[in-house]
Amino acid sequence: MGKGKEKKVGKDALSARQVKYVELIADPANSGKTAGQLAEELNVNRNTIYRWNADPRVQRAIEVEIRKHAFKMLPYAWECLRQRMAKDTQALKLYYQLLGQHKEAMEVTGKDGGPVQLSGLKDMTDEEIAQLLDE
Repeated sequence: MGKGKEKKVGKDALSARQVKYVELIADPANSGKTAGQLAEELNVNRNTIYRWNADPRVQRAIEVEIRKHAFKMLPYAWECLRQRMAKDTQALKLYYQLLGQHKEAMEVTGKDGGPVQLSGLKDMTDEEIAQLLDE
């Protein structure tokens, strides 16, 4: 088979060069490489790299590969966060947000410091909402 004519399996399958590109671009060790450098490494034209970047199949594959790399980094990330929590309350807050145990909350008070009722806002007209804000 000629250059760029690698055999594909299935209509959404990537070529062997596209798979190699996905692996290269998703690897943090290659974060500084230019499109030209990647093209040279893959023996393709630089415009091919740009075309692949616009391909939704390649984009999805890159996202999946990046998640794999991120998952491998989780133990290190948790350890860094754990060490930082002793010195930084924002790190502690982030830890609990990641665990789903902390959500940002904002208290809003109405006229004379009373509570503002926010339920049902989606069913209200703009005029009704404006009236609430003016109270």
